Amino acid sequence: MGLSPLGAKNGSSGSILYASKSCTPHDIRFLKCLAKKFHRVYFLRFDGKKNRSEDKRIPIGVDQIDWIGTQVPLSNSNFLDFIRDLQRLEPSISVDAVVAGPIPTIGFICTQVLSTPTILMSWASDLLFDIHQSFEDLSRAQDAIRASAGIIVDSKTISSIAVDLGGDVANILICPWGIELEDFQPELPRIPDGTFRVLSLRSLEKIYDLETLIRSISILKKSGELFIKATIIGAGSEEKSLLELASTLEVTEQIDWLPPVPESAIAEVLHSHDLYVSTSRSDGSSISMLQALSTGQLVLVSDIPSNQEWVTDNWNGWLFQVSNPKSLAAKIAEIATCPTLDLIRSRAPVEVQMRADWMANQERVCQFIEERFQT
Repeated sequence: MGLSPLGAKNGSSGSILYASKSCTPHDIRFLKCLAKKFHRVYFLRFDGKKNRSEDKRIPIGVDQIDWIGTQVPLSNSNFLDFIRDLQRLEPSISVDAVVAGPIPTIGFICTQVLSTPTILMSWASDLLFDIHQSFEDLSRAQDAIRASAGIIVDSKTISSIAVDLGGDVANILICPWGIELEDFQPELPRIPDGTFRVLSLRSLEKIYDLETLIRSISILKKSGELFIKATIIGAGSEEKSLLELASTLEVTEQIDWLPPVPESAIAEVLHSHDLYVSTSRSDGSSISMLQALSTGQLVLVSDIPSNQEWVTDNWNGWLFQVSNPKSLAAKIAEIATCPTLDLIRSRAPVEVQMRADWMANQERVCQFIEERFQT
């Protein structure tokens, strides 16, 4: 397929190329943000358009580029193919700035190939987890960061890593992606029915450590001090092993497994449980945690730096020791009988309302991008 020129620089608000590995709800969210602010927005995805499920949600005002090269998702085995393909596309790209992520993959390719100023967008897991998979991943992240015109991150934790990899702290925007506050309003807690209902909304991947949650349920079942049921909503590569673990520990009847739900259903799901739990080993500013806090839900999350930015133990939620089922089980039992739950629920939304309003934060993101291509 032939190349078509990517918009001239003829708008006072500029033109942007947004490059990402795929087309997820996160991508759709940022495309909507950019489309509101900039004259022209182009979307380049590096998955060969294999997953078309989100295509219909691409906002008006965003032009999706026909990828002329490799028609399979990006991987280490075809990395050079994508670089060569983007080099072929590069002469037709005439935009004011590029926004690209994850950093060690799409960010690296764009900074190495395109002459246009490139702002990197960290996906948190790319700097928390992906860079430790190989020396090449680490090296690519370092090269991308050094060549970038700016970096957008969602937490102090990710900013610190970017600085360690060579980033200039003065050129990093720390901005929680935040949530649409009007969609996640506090409500009265669920009416007790003798079952303490726990909810997980994290993907079934190793980094989110659902094994610890399942083992904690087994501990609570054996103790007999609390009748607990968990709803685990998500999908991922660990699904089979987690189901087998639940069966081995004889807690299958204590767990309801559900596929991912649309964003529009999350608030209702949160309100139908007694406690939100995240067992992640590392994280940025977790969107589902922010959603839970905003609804006034009780929140119990792993004691990691990024969670500490939002949750103070026994103040607006609780923290437990990372990958420690006994610590998690003890905290769940403590929360189930805590006499100050109403007070903690009232505090839960406060920090989110102050710092995680996506309607306000997206303006900060767009201003940061605009400053990068005007300097």
